[in-house]
Amino acid sequence: MAEWKCNGIDDCGDSSDEDVCAPCPPGMVRCDEGKCILESLMCNDEDDCLDGTDEPSTCGRSCFVRNGGCAETCTDTHWGVQCSCGAGWVLQADGQSCADVDECSLEYSPCSQLCSNTPGAFSCACLQGYTLWHGTTCEVADNATQILLAVGQDLALLDVRTQAYRPLLSTETEPRALVYDLLRETYYWLTEDGELHTHVPGKGTRPLYPDAGEVNSISVDWYTGQLYWASSHPAAICAGLGDGRGYVAVLGKDVAPEQLTVHPAARSLYWINRGQRGRTVVAAAGMDGSNRRELTVVSMEEPVGLSLDHVAGRLYWISEYKESIETLRVDGSGRHSFPAVLRSHSEPLGLAVFESRFFWTDGTELASATRASPQEHAVLLRAPVSAFTVLHALQQPPRDTAACAPGLCSHLCLLSPVHPQGYKCACPEGLFLLPSGKCAELSIMYASGKAISLVQVGPGARSKWVKEWQEPIHLQDVDWQRSVLYGTDDHGTLLRVVGHPGRRETIATGLPVCSARVDIRLGDLYWLACNRRDIGVIQASDMSLRILHRARSSIQHLFLDWQRGSLRALSLTKRQAVTVSPSWSHGLVAAFEPYLVSTNGTALLLWDRRTLALVLSVPAAGVQEVVAFVGLEPQAVLHLSCPRTHVPCRDGTECVAQEYVCDGEKDCADGSDEDGCAQLCDTPGAFHCASGAICIRAEEHCDGVPQCPDASDEAGCWSPTQECALRCDTATHCIPESWLCDGHADCLDHADEQGCVPKECGPAEFSCRSGQCVALALRCDGDRDCQDGSDEEGCAMPRPLLCRTGEVACPRSAECVPEAWRCDGAADCGDGTDEEGCPWEEGLCGDRQWGCSHGHECIPDVWRCDGESDCTDGSDEAGCYQLAEDGLSCMDINECTEQGEGACSQTCRNAPGSYSCDCLPGYLLEPDGHVCKLTGPEPILLVAVQSEVLSYGLRSGREEVLLATDKDRVVFSLDYDLVERKVFWMDLATESIRWQDLNSGKKGTLVKGVRSDCIAVDWLGRNLYWTDGVGGQVLATRLGAAWRGIPEYAVVMDGDLDRPHSLVLQPLAGLLYWSEVGSHPRLMEAAMDGSRRHVLLAQGLGWPTALALDLPTWRIFWLDEKLSSIGSARLDGTSVKVLQLGWVQSPFAVAVCEGQLYWSERKAWSVQQVDKTSGKNRTVLLKRHGQPHGLQCRCPAGLTLAADETTCLPIRDSTFALLVSPAAVAQVYLKDLPTTSGSQGLPPHRALPLAKVGRLTAVDYAVKDKSLYFAEVGGDSIGLLRLKDWGRLSWRQAVTVEGMVTSLALDWLSGNLYWIGGQPPSIHMAAPGGRWALALLSEGLQGAAWLALCPRASTMCFVTAASSRGPGATVECMAMDGTGRRAVWRKAWAPTGLTFGGASTRLYWADRERGTISSVELDGSRFRVVREGLHGLSLFAIGEGFLLWSTTSTNGSSKIWHSRLEQAKSWWFPMEQELVAMKIYSQFSQEGTNGCAKSNGGCAQLCLPNPTGRLCRCSPGYHLVRGVACTLALPCPAPLQACPDLQSCISAEQVCDGRLDCDDGSDESGCPSMEVRTWIPTVAPSGMSHVEEQKPALPTAASKPHQPGPSLPAAPGPREHGEPFLVPPSTEEVLGAVPCSSETCNLRGDCAIEAGRVTCHCALGYRGDYCEEAEVQPVAGPIALGVAVLLLLAAAAVGALAYMRRRDRRRRTSSTASTRVLTLYHRESDPEEEDEEEEELPPKSDTFVNEAYNGKEELPAPLRKGPSRPDTVFS
Repeated sequence: MAEWKCNGIDDCGDSSDEDVCAPCPPGMVRCDEGKCILESLMCNDEDDCLDGTDEPSTCGRSCFVRNGGCAETCTDTHWGVQCSCGAGWVLQADGQSCADVDECSLEYSPCSQLCSNTPGAFSCACLQGYTLWHGTTCEVADNATQILLAVGQDLALLDVRTQAYRPLLSTETEPRALVYDLLRETYYWLTEDGELHTHVPGKGTRPLYPDAGEVNSISVDWYTGQLYWASSHPAAICAGLGDGRGYVAVLGKDVAPEQLTVHPAARSLYWINRGQRGRTVVAAAGMDGSNRRELTVVSMEEPVGLSLDHVAGRLYWISEYKESIETLRVDGSGRHSFPAVLRSHSEPLGLAVFESRFFWTDGTELASATRASPQEHAVLLRAPVSAFTVLHALQQPPRDTAACAPGLCSHLCLLSPVHPQGYKCACPEGLFLLPSGKCAELSIMYASGKAISLVQVGPGARSKWVKEWQEPIHLQDVDWQRSVLYGTDDHGTLLRVVGHPGRRETIATGLPVCSARVDIRLGDLYWLACNRRDIGVIQASDMSLRILHRARSSIQHLFLDWQRGSLRALSLTKRQAVTVSPSWSHGLVAAFEPYLVSTNGTALLLWDRRTLALVLSVPAAGVQEVVAFVGLEPQAVLHLSCPRTHVPCRDGTECVAQEYVCDGEKDCADGSDEDGCAQLCDTPGAFHCASGAICIRAEEHCDGVPQCPDASDEAGCWSPTQECALRCDTATHCIPESWLCDGHADCLDHADEQGCVPKECGPAEFSCRSGQCVALALRCDGDRDCQDGSDEEGCAMPRPLLCRTGEVACPRSAECVPEAWRCDGAADCGDGTDEEGCPWEEGLCGDRQWGCSHGHECIPDVWRCDGESDCTDGSDEAGCYQLAEDGLSCMDINECTEQGEGACSQTCRNAPGSYSCDCLPGYLLEPDGHVCKLTGPEPILLVAVQSEVLSYGLRSGREEVLLATDKDRVVFSLDYDLVERKVFWMDLATESIRWQDLNSGKKGTLVKGVRSDCIAVDWLGRNLYWTDGVGGQVLATRLGAAWRGIPEYAVVMDGDLDRPHSLVLQPLAGLLYWSEVGSHPRLMEAAMDGSRRHVLLAQGLGWPTALALDLPTWRIFWLDEKLSSIGSARLDGTSVKVLQLGWVQSPFAVAVCEGQLYWSERKAWSVQQVDKTSGKNRTVLLKRHGQPHGLQCRCPAGLTLAADETTCLPIRDSTFALLVSPAAVAQVYLKDLPTTSGSQGLPPHRALPLAKVGRLTAVDYAVKDKSLYFAEVGGDSIGLLRLKDWGRLSWRQAVTVEGMVTSLALDWLSGNLYWIGGQPPSIHMAAPGGRWALALLSEGLQGAAWLALCPRASTMCFVTAASSRGPGATVECMAMDGTGRRAVWRKAWAPTGLTFGGASTRLYWADRERGTISSVELDGSRFRVVREGLHGLSLFAIGEGFLLWSTTSTNGSSKIWHSRLEQAKSWWFPMEQELVAMKIYSQFSQEGTNGCAKSNGGCAQLCLPNPTGRLCRCSPGYHLVRGVACTLALPCPAPLQACPDLQSCISAEQVCDGRLDCDDGSDESGCPSMEVRTWIPTVAPSGMSHVEEQKPALPTAASKPHQPGPSLPAAPGPREHGEPFLVPPSTEEVLGAVPCSSETCNLRGDCAIEAGRVTCHCALGYRGDYCEEAEVQPVAGPIALGVAVLLLLAAAAVGALAYMRRRDRRRRTSSTASTRVLTLYHRESDPEEEDEEEEELPPKSDTFVNEAYNGKEELPAPLRKGPSRPDTVFS
């Protein structure tokens, strides 16, 4: 590599190859490759330079004389002349002459493709399909270059020119490598586990060669369609057929390959080979493994992304060490470097070269650069690209050789640069290569008595009986080419059996024959006479006989090598032997490399000679003779062997192609190819092939095997399923059965709604002409319930001549319709007169509306420039465009944020120039690409209209009267209990809340003496809530209560509620939302016990009268009667969106289902619907003579509500339990749990495939990835089993551990893994993939066990053994970054199991000693007992409203118990195996976000979430830089030790010496006699966080509790609630832990970092460290205060009188008067007041009565600061 020196490129990386090349100082000249001499030494007649350059031939010359002898430019010097040459020429060794520079032969050609040298210049040209640019660069003429890339789990196409991004398919993994075969339209990719997968459009995705090992790179041979790959274990380069029929190792000796790429045109492959002792080279070999060679050594470069430019014949790779792109020719010459192309410290993942551009990715973006300006980067896509490849037709040009043409090889065809034919055929393992290039299985034929049998050795080995004769036959040989079998009888007579059915013929030899062998090429038979001397031959052509050889000595055996044309005989006089195995005792009857065949009297045994392993055992008694051979087809022995696409003629002499059969011409000599053709095609059901006159039998059509030559008999063979009952839109969409004929076109071509037969209506229903079914009770009731009004036709009741009050007459149709229907936009009169003469509404458009250019139209402002014309004149879409800030270029619009939730009905994913929508489980995306629709039965809308409750099918329009009350009663608000299928409603006439069971029809009264605008059912806690707008209260009662004359309810919230109106619940999260319509309208949120109240939204509201939750999008919707609008916001109060719509006039109730929003309109007497995101596509759903009120969307029968409380899913899809025994894991769907006790054995379950696993100790499961993490006794790692492919029985190591893991938990948001292990125990964590790990906490963990995570709250909890003063154990919690450690419960005795309850943050545990299951809030409050009296309690699990626990009796038998959380009834089934863990999961149980959920939180190594954000950490040996990056720690020589920050070294004497030697002062922390100045955060009255300097305090001294800061590190051991930490964090840790943005302050203030800490400056009206609380506005000034006091005294007197009167009017009594009570959600418990020395058992009662309310006497609430808190909490 001498040419690399002084070439202007830093090839060494440290510039040492270029340091000697600097120009010489003035007065000196260069010679001897860097040596500088004085200019005075030039031409002094002495050789000062070894190369003689100081004595040139031009010494003493002058440019005035013949130009100094220079061929071109001459320059005078004091020692003579200096000649030089122009561009394109180079000075020769004589110092005078100029020679042409051959630019085309330079190390790097100036032309990107073809180069031609000319004198003094050069010219470039391009191949066909390319265009020359700038004289040197070739670019594709069609400019259609695309990049196939993997982004996350998706494959997508990126157009290089337009940067248009188009998703293609999901791989369900993150591909590491990716290739595409253009000709065969086949995708191949490599999973993160090193597994091969392939996808063919129309055929789906499947794994390829799962036994290939750990593959690291792939490349496709587009000539043959074969896939090449390099694997690390085993270390080999392999080639495999793309259809999965087999593969072969091309290179497997002394290789450690990676980054493989193939060059079919050169018949070569190239790879990076990492050899021994760190020697890394770029290597090459033929594609058949021949001609292996090394091209260059790259040991110091860390090469990445080896790529091939097949046009220029150059290899390129990225040198991470040099941060450059390197290249050389495929022959190893022409090394060149493009320096400083990559950004410093970037980690490139791949490289591709096409045209004259480089493409690469670093995992965060896809970038490109030109070869001419490699430092100028263009970012094509900002996305986590894990793999990519360039796609263009010219990237894979068609073959230009006949080598490996189709048909030459039956299996693998390996292109070869050295083979005379240019290729070599190869066979997969288990098959044998024949001279014809075909691969065949090994056949073993053996004789046993009078029968001959055949065994096929290969994939799916099989045995078949061939023939049996009357007399014994001794098998000699088989001519499989001609279907002839040779044998002898007991007398030595030579026998011949030909074809099928097998004619037995005798061959006269004149001598008894004892051995015979056939020549497969010619068919001649060579035989050995029983005299052991004569060898004869019988020619197959004429069956003539002649003696070939007569030996003098005895011949023992006869061998015929027909492939080499030689005959050999083994004589007893020349004994030679080869030892196979010294201990071989099985005998030997036949051999065929590499197999040996033996018998043992009962079986035929096949052995592998290389390993002496038994391959096959076939039961066979009395085996006498065995013949092993390789034939073309298994049936070769029975009849003529024909290829798959041919059929044999009847005489067995030849084969003809299938397309010649029944084509009207006789191609067989016997004409059998045309026999029976007419009869076959004339038979009923015969299938006619598309090409020719060929017919096949009906049963062969769509049987999975093509019989037609054009495979037309298997085209379009698809059978419908429940999930895909119809394929439409050219087979691009699958429609579920439940979507067919549902009245809504789900196919773009409307195929799902064509040919629909009207569904038969039930006997109690009326069949509309439109196909609807409505209840007979709705027939002739004056309301058009059918869409076509046919239910009101032909009614006997005459039409009224006079209309009633509140109705208007239809002049021409003689009808009466409600006056509210006049001019409502829908024709209700049969003659349409109710919509005639409607005046335009005058006035300006609202604040949130946009006025159309013409007319009087107003549309919501968000409809402006949304791509759809909403104004009749289209003016809302005029002038809509978006430019970048420069005003010239176009920028991508993030539709997911610009359009908010309007882009998709559920999940939105942005892409450059476009976006895509995704759906939650249980939904499918509609063909419009935006709306998600339920895949199961249609959802039902419950509508209260006057005195009736109707059921309306949202797809079929089926109407049914569910219940009817007296005509004078009004069904006001209603709700539905999905558990017991009951409807609850508010009856205003009787001032009561009533119910009806939809199963039995039973009715009842829940409570009387109440008036409410809204009721809501808590189906989980089994309570019913309602609002009292007049009293300003929210109340509740139990669902199981029965009216006995005394009200039984509790006040949930009272006091400062300003006319509460609408109410919605989220039971699984324990949250309650309501609207207030008083003087200051607002939306509120609180816990369902009334605690933690806060304002969700207080601006932009008029009169929010109806609320609904849409949990799939995490939004709350409301309808505003005053503003005539539909509003929505995220459940944190952000992302407010308001649509001002004229038809929202007097809404009462609202419901959200699928992509639609439904509401009851009292003024228009109708139920209407709009698109929930855009407010468009308004439809009047129901219109009746009566005001609609309550509205509910409920699940169809057979479905249940999922965790999102909106989605209807089968329980099977939403909830399951994992039952973990020491050696197995069983998955049980809770739907399958028995509803009777004592069932035998486990219910229906699925056993997870854990192979070679010892005794399990702990597990956790990732629902999204379907991955099981587990630990076992004695294991040194935590294992990971991916369950996406249930057929895979192998698992891999997730992270290496030390010591036994006793408990583990997965942060399913960030992918971090936490576990407790080692002795003494410590809490450890590891990043996804296990590359980085950290011991998070190791102090104060005596007896630590049962680790539980709540990733949404960034909190972890665990159990530790209590101190000597306490009882049994302590339940502790802390942030998931190790900070904020605290004890939440100290009264546990023997806790077993610890878990969080579903979507809530309540912590549950079981106490084995007490037999109880208890729970508590994370702050240690609201302790309650969930279950008690559980004798023999062992384990438990809770989730999704279900409770499971196990018990063990004294005799050792175990039971698994299960129950709904809200019900006391339980069932059990026996469990034979011991259980070590049980857990409950569902599709929705692992959703949410935390500070590390996206992009590892921006951290380089470890991202640890905490409640305020995240903290970046580094693994041991690294230290944190800039809060996010990690660098190697400073190594400390002995006897020095490193400071905890790893940035400096100190001696042992410097610890606790009174001086701060470590930068972080840690060497003086924890010293017994030192006082440390401590910074304790406090909260200023204004709500801004700041820091006060405290007096020096001992670290162990008690101090007044303060609220700890968000980023303080953990102290060793638990603390009491609110106790401050005494170890200050570094500024870098604070900056890394808490991101400073408007979101930090909850979008209610400005964030700043002051003195290294995050501070929120709250906006007016908010307070708190993070502006999380609404602030009560203070009265300004003492004057205002005085006036307020006077007014308060006056109001007190008036209020007292009003209170006395109102008290008497209230018809409510105290709940203390009743023994019926509510289910307890929380029981207050203050750990500060509990005596730690004396055990205090928790209360046994799980119920309570409300003592805070008395109907006869109401006490004033005590004055308190801050938000009011209820005196009573309940569930």
